[in-house]
Amino acid sequence: MFTEVDYFTPMVLLACAVIVGLFGVPLVVHALFRWRAFRRDSESLQTYARRRSLGVESGLGAVLLLGGAALAVAGLMGLSRAEDAVVANILRADPSIGAVEDYRWTGAHALVDLRLTDGSVHEDVRVVIEDDGRPVIEGVPGSAEPTDG
Repeated sequence: MFTEVDYFTPMVLLACAVIVGLFGVPLVVHALFRWRAFRRDSESLQTYARRRSLGVESGLGAVLLLGGAALAVAGLMGLSRAEDAVVANILRADPSIGAVEDYRWTGAHALVDLRLTDGSVHEDVRVVIEDDGRPVIEGVPGSAEPTDG
């Protein structure tokens, strides 16, 4: 009945993006310094082996940067989907909630500002997400408290 909420996978993707970036950025910077030194060297020092080594280093650095960027984009899109799923589950769980005004995920639960259908606004309401995606909304008077059954 409720949409699955997955915050773990996007966070893993973002962590991998940071790790890949930590390898890619120094590699690209080192390759740029090596290219500058290579261009300043005399013709006799500009060998095919050195040029090939620079090409491999530059290519690998570029692949790592592009891969890190792709992982970061996928992670951010996953976080956005998880946020949309939580908001949809909150609205689905209680018909007295008209809108979710603000949303902040703290890692263990969400803090939301809720606008009820009668027009009242409740700020910083704690919402815990169960394993099946069901939100447990705490501290909103007049809202239907979900039961375990």
